[in-house]
Parts: sequence; C-alpha cells; structure tokens
Amino acid sequence: FAGQKKTATADKSGKWMVRLDVMKASNDGRALVVRSSIPELVSGEQGGGDRSQEAGVRGQEAGVTFTNVVVGEVWLCSGQSNMEWRLNQCESKTEALARADYPLIRLFGVARKASPLPLRDVNGTWEVCSPDTAGAFSGVGFFFGERLNKDLDMPVGLIASSWGGSGIRAWMPPESFSMFKYTEEEADLAAKTAAEYRDALKKMDVDVHRKWADEAEAALVAGREVLPLQPLKKTVPAGKQQSSMFNGMIAPLIPYAMRGVIWYQGESNGADGMGYRDMTEAMLTAWRTRWGDEAFPFYYVQICTFFWYGTDYHLLDMWEAQTACLKIPNTGMVGTSDISQPWTWHPRNKCDVGNRLALWALAKDYPSTQLRTGGKAADLVYSGPMYKSVKFSGNKAIVTFDHTAKGLKSLDGKPLTNFMLSGKDKVFHNAEAKIDGAQVILTAKEVSRPVAARCGWVQTSEPNLGNSAGLPVINFRTDDWKHVFSAPRLGPWYANGGEWSMENGIYTQVDDLTHSKLVTGIRAWSNYTFEVELRKTGGMGSVKVYYRMAEHGFYAFGVDWDGNGEAVIKAVGGGTTSTPVDCGFETGKWYKVKVVVKDNMAEVFLDGKSILTHTDKKTDAHKTGGVGVGGMKCKAQFRNMKLTDESGKVLRELVPE
Repeated sequence: FAGQKKTATADKSGKWMVRLDVMKASNDGRALVVRSSIPELVSGEQGGGDRSQEAGVRGQEAGVTFTNVVVGEVWLCSGQSNMEWRLNQCESKTEALARADYPLIRLFGVARKASPLPLRDVNGTWEVCSPDTAGAFSGVGFFFGERLNKDLDMPVGLIASSWGGSGIRAWMPPESFSMFKYTEEEADLAAKTAAEYRDALKKMDVDVHRKWADEAEAALVAGREVLPLQPLKKTVPAGKQQSSMFNGMIAPLIPYAMRGVIWYQGESNGADGMGYRDMTEAMLTAWRTRWGDEAFPFYYVQICTFFWYGTDYHLLDMWEAQTACLKIPNTGMVGTSDISQPWTWHPRNKCDVGNRLALWALAKDYPSTQLRTGGKAADLVYSGPMYKSVKFSGNKAIVTFDHTAKGLKSLDGKPLTNFMLSGKDKVFHNAEAKIDGAQVILTAKEVSRPVAARCGWVQTSEPNLGNSAGLPVINFRTDDWKHVFSAPRLGPWYANGGEWSMENGIYTQVDDLTHSKLVTGIRAWSNYTFEVELRKTGGMGSVKVYYRMAEHGFYAFGVDWDGNGEAVIKAVGGGTTSTPVDCGFETGKWYKVKVVVKDNMAEVFLDGKSILTHTDKKTDAHKTGGVGVGGMKCKAQFRNMKLTDESGKVLRELVPE
C-alpha cells in the first residue's frame, strides 16, 4: 500500500497482522493489495470497500485488492442509545441527509454482539458516507465526523459500536473490575460467567460434535449410512452482563489504529453514583492498555436533563460522577443543559452534541492545525462555563468560572435562571444572578448568610448561563450535602420538574410535556392529612397528588384522563399499587381531594366522598418523605393546599390571598 510492502506469517488459527509505517493523511483513494502464497486461503468476502479478487493457481501468489482506500483520522463512537441514535431519527435529519455526500468520510457500523468470551471479528463493512448510507449511522458520530472533515480537510473514519440500554459494566474488560473497590467483588463474577460459558459451549457444542464424529467414523467402517449432524436446539445466552459487549464489539477492533473515542453513556447507571467515575476510569485504563498503553483522548457527553423515575437523585449523582471523570487524564465533557428535552432522555438535537465533541477534539488533538474554516484549532472555545470556586461574603455568593471565553452571558437574553442559595438550614431558595466578568453574583432575599450555591441542580432544569461561544454552563453545586433538594421554590412549596407559575394563590402547571412535581420540603413524618383543590386544564396525561415522597420512591393518587377519568394509587420505587376506580373526572372542573394517611393505609376522598382505600403490605415502604401535586403530560392548576398532622396542626398551607 502506498509504496510499502510488509509480510507476515499466519499462526495456526490463521490470524496474522502487519503494521504499515506511519504516513500523512491523504485524500487520494489508493489500492491496498493482500496476497497469500496459498491461493485457496484468499477470500474476497472479508473487509469492506471496493475489492476485486485476483486469479491464482496453486504455487503462485493470489490476492485480494481493496480500492479507494484513504488515510486519515479514525474515531470510535461508543455508548448506549443516545450514541446509537440514528441520523434519520434526529431533528435536523432532512438537511443533514441532503448534504451527506462526503466521499472522504467513511462509516463502519459494528453489529450488536454480546459474548462472555472475547471474539476475533465483528460484523460490519466500511461504507462511503452518502445520503444513502448516513441515515442508519449514529447521529452524534455523523455530526462529529462532519465537523472534523470540514475543519481539517482530511479523511475521517468513524466506527460506531454502541448498544441502547447498555450499562458501563458490559463495556468494561474483565481485568478492569479489580481496579477499584467499587467493582472488585464483581471481578470474580465476570470470571465465573466466562468459565460457565466455556463449560456450556464444551458440553453443547464440542462434545456434541465429537460424539457425532465418532459415530460417523464407526458408521463408515461398518458400511452404514452416516447420519447428518443435527442442529443444536438451544443456545448459550450471552446477555448484557460484565464485559459482554467489550468482548463482542470492542475486543475484535483492537489494535485498529485510531485517534480516540467519543462516548455517550450513563443513563443505565444512575444508581451507581460516584462509582460510575471509578468504573469509567477502570474501563478507559484497560482499553488504553490493550490498545498499546496509548492514553488516547476520551470525550463524553453529560447526560441530559430528564425526570428519572424512582428517585430524585440518580441523575444528579450521575452529573457529579461525570464531572469528576474530568480528572482522568486526556478526557473532556460536553454540556447539554440547553439542548435537552426534559420529557425524554433521547433529545433529538444530536447536531450540537456532535459538534461540541468535535470542538474538544479539534482544540486538544489538532491544536496546531490551520482550520479550513479559519483560525487555529488551539484557539477554539471547546467547553461551556465550569464552576471553579465560590466566595461567600455577607448575603452574597460570588461564583467564579473557567471557560468563560470572551465573557459570560445569558444564552436566551433573559435574566439568569436556575441559580439557588441556601443557608445552614439546607433550605434552598431561588437566587437573583448577575454576571460580573468571569463571575456570577448571587443573592436571595430569604437567605441572609448563604453557605451553599447551586446551578441547575434538579432533574428537569434548563439553566440559561453560557459563554460568548454559546456553550452552556455545566450544572454544579458548591456543597457536598447528601440528598438535599434544591429545586426552584415558590413560597413554602417548590417545583421539582416542569414549568410553574403562581398567581392569586393558584399554582399553574404550565408545561404539559414533563413529569412535573410541586412538593413540600418535609422529609420526616408519620401520619397526616393532605388536602388540595385541583383541576385539569389541558393535555392528554394524568393529574397526580403525591404522598410519601421518599428518597427512593413515592406513592401517588393519580387520575388518568382516558374518557371517564380513572383513579388509582400507584407506587414508584417500592410498595404496591391499588385497583383502578372510575371516578368520572371532567377537564376544567375544580375538585376537592383529601388524602388521609395512617401508618400503611391511605384513604382518598373526592369532594367529601371516600372513593379509594389502599393498604400497603410492605411495612417499611416510604416511611419518610413529603407531599405534592403535579402531573405527567398535562396542564393543571392547584389551590388551597394544606397539610395537617394527627392533632390537626397545620404543617404547610397555601390559601388564596
């Protein structure tokens, strides 16, 4: 290839490898010829691209020729569904596919394959990027490669190896589990799984074939008919356990020459918290070691804002772990708080995600390159503002940021939102935020001496702080308090998701797209009564009255508008669910709802009439928590909310002025 000639001898299994000398990137499509001294071992069915098989006879060399081979930068695109998300599913698919005629971008999609043991090969073919081939490829990968190709003016190869719903453990090599205490107990499990798989294969495959061979040989000697080998009726499951996707979709790629990795994963690891940071470092360390001890770059995407069912903290814990991953050498993180769609964890805007990943790559890996779009790569702004430090002075919090470019700004031109302050009581309140150079000055009338500041520290928040390059702030907090709410507050209640307004004592759920909650700050209680007036004003979803909103779940009395208005008590994160009751709710009409909670029993009253009684069989289900209102994919209004204890003492109340 390109004037080079290398030779190698295949091992007993037929595997061989040659390394070409390093060469400069080239847009010229050239021929790569592979020849063997044994003609029957040459196949034109392997690999991808344009190829032709040369004729050969025994004793002469025969070969296969791959044409239109270019030399450039190769990046691996891996992770779960947001990386797997195809270009033809993205919001900008029409424009992207129309311009996707890029002869110098090459796409390779690794077929899904999970295996307890490392595989030697993957299913896939190199394809030239075109409107016909790009649509089925990773949207993030396409936009990343497009930006690199345009700015660097050189070929870009993209290898997409991802699997929706996969956890990081499936991508970790076996040896990585013993690198940190968080997963060291799983190292034995990974080894045990592989051993059991080998034993199962031997029993189901090797032994079956050996028995058939013995019987066939005996039949031939006796002159009897040789019966064909019957196909196996069952297979050995592979699953998504430890190392299964590394074995099936990454190991066969090693040591393919590549520049680095872009990674979009984490949605399936919310419960791991800071352990995710350790697993990321363990996985990356093992990948780098297997690729030849090269600390290749690893750029990843911050998980988008989204209401995560079952807990109020999984997403926040993931954000913290992902930020901590920046301490791993040669890594970078892309923010998504301004382009998320909080009602889904699959936001359709993959264009900005891919371009932002490309900014990290361009600035860090090609700094001296004169970009075709102008300027040097080293001068690019590649990150949104990141929290650096905070100083508390009197009633102010002065937050300093890195990556401010030519200055901080509001991305939508409106006052800064989603900043919060708290005093020693750990009760957060909305903060007024003003930009001062590389700093933001925070004050809150309810907090005279702040000790903690946060920005966007709630699942569905969309802060509007950014820098002059238009890149969003990375959500952060300055405290280390364990599981303390910090949602925007409205009086004694606060919104934990969705958009809310309050006027004349009426809370209005403005956003009908998210799972919205408006809850109290009470975190410990026993028996109580919660009263509220509510009405649905629009949308097709359900209005809910939450009670026992515990740290890892909640109960909700909900009314689903399916024509008749069916009510049911549902348990999320533990406990049991009641049988639905038709209560005939009507859109636009106010209803008085009262929930009486005593021990494990809850009774719901509608306009004074008992309609539903529910007793939970789990005695320890949701013993602590708060109460609240809200809904899923609907618009609703709430008023006259009141929470009283067993003695009748009012704990929280909201009445019209």
